[in-house]
Amino acid sequence: MNTSSLLRSPGRAALGLTALLFLGAQSAHAMDLSVSGVEVTQAIQNYPGNSNPLVAGNHTAARVYVEVTNSATPVEGVTAFLSVYVNGSLHAILGPNAPGFITAPLVPDPNHQGDSLNFTLPVDLEAGDDVDLLVTLDPANTVAEDDETNNTYTLADVAFECRKTPEIVYTAVNYTAAAETDPTTLGLPDPDRITAGTGDDFIFGIYPFPDDRFQYHSGPFPPITWNTDIDSSAVEFLTFLEDCRQSLSPVPEFLYAWFRENPYSGNGRAISIPGSVAFGNSQISPNRFQRTFAHEMGHLFGMSHNSRDLAPDTGWDVENLLGLGNVEPGTKWDIMKPAQFTPDAWVDDTSYEFMLAEDRIACTEDKPKLFKPYPYLTAIVWPWGGGTLGPAFEFPRAVAPSRSAARGDLFFEAVNSRGSVIERIAVAPNFESEAGERVDSAAVSVTFESLDDVQALQMVRDGRVLDRIVRSPNAPELSLNSPRRGDTLDGAFEVAWDGRDADGDELTYIVQYSSGYDDQGERRWVPLAVRLRESKLAADTRYLAGSSDASLRIVAS
Repeated sequence: MNTSSLLRSPGRAALGLTALLFLGAQSAHAMDLSVSGVEVTQAIQNYPGNSNPLVAGNHTAARVYVEVTNSATPVEGVTAFLSVYVNGSLHAILGPNAPGFITAPLVPDPNHQGDSLNFTLPVDLEAGDDVDLLVTLDPANTVAEDDETNNTYTLADVAFECRKTPEIVYTAVNYTAAAETDPTTLGLPDPDRITAGTGDDFIFGIYPFPDDRFQYHSGPFPPITWNTDIDSSAVEFLTFLEDCRQSLSPVPEFLYAWFRENPYSGNGRAISIPGSVAFGNSQISPNRFQRTFAHEMGHLFGMSHNSRDLAPDTGWDVENLLGLGNVEPGTKWDIMKPAQFTPDAWVDDTSYEFMLAEDRIACTEDKPKLFKPYPYLTAIVWPWGGGTLGPAFEFPRAVAPSRSAARGDLFFEAVNSRGSVIERIAVAPNFESEAGERVDSAAVSVTFESLDDVQALQMVRDGRVLDRIVRSPNAPELSLNSPRRGDTLDGAFEVAWDGRDADGDELTYIVQYSSGYDDQGERRWVPLAVRLRESKLAADTRYLAGSSDASLRIVAS
């Protein structure tokens, strides 16, 4: 066709030009895939900034979000590889979690598990490692795209930090209260429900410390028998628990007690905020027990109740520990909202960031446990301002002193012989049950660091001394009657002793057993009984570690 014929045939020339332009537009705007971002999470994350640091030794997930352009419908069969580089060297090449591919949506919703390609990172990434993640989208080019050159994406400088897993000792409660109206709550809890790998799954799912399940373990002492209605004796039970914790050496950071099913109307209770001991239920229908445990631990770490949900963030159960799927939608409640079931809660960003800053999981612990006779006491206080101190004990054990509560309004003071306050610790009593109900009393506990010239311990609020214990110049005198030195014990046995106080005060006793020494050459101790008023105790060797170098210790106050 020459120029003159083209000019004489404008219709045909226009058709040819139109067809050519249409084909060119189709080629320039074909469907294309690319990576819009990568969210790296261990429970909850600020995406897209990924500002929450990651913890070395914890399980980690990477969620790869795919961007689809120039398509009216979602794209099926999309997959990717994830290459993990550590300090510049290839560490691992990962495929997505099952089923291994997704139908890439036009608008990904983080609350939908299948809207992202999800990867589980190696658990051996260490603090200080320089970690880079390289995503290769559609690596086999099985999805027809116009542009394959934009199918890689790098998330550089993923940071892992050091945290430590706190020791949480747990114990079962043999509940025998005659006043209990629900007989299904009497006796011992199901041991399989409260053990590591079940009872602690919520704890290790949401809190930012390494997945070291050995740090959650049963106490090396007999189950606690409690024969008083727990609804009317919760604060007394908490002070009893604190005596048990203090009678262990080394003293664990936390002690948690499990009841059978749910006899307590408030589901669970913590001694104070922050604190050291708590108790909860083992109810599975409906499922409360795992969330109650994690909730009470939140109080012990220092968190109070709130009414927040997770939005605008989305949670992620990396190992699907709760069996509800990995994704934890933003509609779920934060762990510190009271009275929730296990399937309805997770951890929000505010609580997670609080925990990241918690010094009891920091690797730079500034107050190590020292084998010292640090004095400690418990107290029961009332919301209107009164309170009463329990007995004070002072005996050698490996223990860390208490920290002051940031929002504490109740103060415990150590006073010297000149009347000067030489140590002051703030405490925040917990006047709410796990169900969010107000209660009429609270238990607290304080371990002092002062050792020299402590002549009095006192509890103060608004400048007023609520109660005071003054050191007597006359220490109690004790003599052990049975068993005798060199006796061999097997099965049931009795511990009996004589206790005398020159001031005529009634004595309170703690009885401890030791099977040997720790790696520092100090004896390990476990409680046989606490808060005893009698000078005898029935015990049984089946609950104790055997030893050819066993020892008993009786402490009086």
